[in-house]
Amino acid sequence: MTEVVRLGRKYILNRVSPELWPTIHYNRYIYQKLKYRNPTHPTDLLYIQPSAIDKYTHKVSKYRGLGQIKGGTWDTDWKKLSENWKYAGLIERFEEGKKWEDTQYVRIPNQKFFTEGKIKDGYDNAEDFIEYRCSYVDSLYESMKREGYKPNTDNVHSDFPSQDQRSESRMQSLEPLVCIDRKGKIILRDGFHRITIAQIIGIDKIPVHVLCRHKLWQIKKDKFLAGGLDSNSAEHDQVENHPDL
Repeated sequence: MTEVVRLGRKYILNRVSPELWPTIHYNRYIYQKLKYRNPTHPTDLLYIQPSAIDKYTHKVSKYRGLGQIKGGTWDTDWKKLSENWKYAGLIERFEEGKKWEDTQYVRIPNQKFFTEGKIKDGYDNAEDFIEYRCSYVDSLYESMKREGYKPNTDNVHSDFPSQDQRSESRMQSLEPLVCIDRKGKIILRDGFHRITIAQIIGIDKIPVHVLCRHKLWQIKKDKFLAGGLDSNSAEHDQVENHPDL
């Protein structure tokens, strides 16, 4: 019963949260304009180098809308992207040429979920996971290899498997979600497939949505744009050449 309640809550959040986002984003931007000199509109895109992403975090909620500005220590609690099972599994599949069933992408969900009678992303067995989810990832890889990165905002990935729990979520229309830490480091929050495949293929630049900026980074941006950073300092160069500007 607990698992059903958890999945039901996740389904509702996937469906309802993005529906409220236009109001949340409008109010957030008005508030941030009062508090900061140069806030970025929550829905604005950044263009980043996928190869620059080597960390990820789950410490910022992706259900509270885009463009959050938060202080605290959330940005210090991250993990290496190479240690993520999705990332490792895609490397095994597309760089090492392994069968899906021999990759971490299938082994980990099977061990942690399917064999325990739990559901993962709408699937309850490895066979369906391979047939539908993995087949979709194969087609995503071939599409990106052939045509480059196509923005999700263009709804080009409409062939997302209907069996998948996230198939009806408006979050599927977003680009990868990233967070920016206090020093300007870009950390992945969601979009592991597109970021990893872009790295494997060698795509130079892709669009992302910023889920959250650290408050200290926003203050540093404001200070730079107000001419308050020494133009000869390393800090000035770091901000000036950052994709967030």
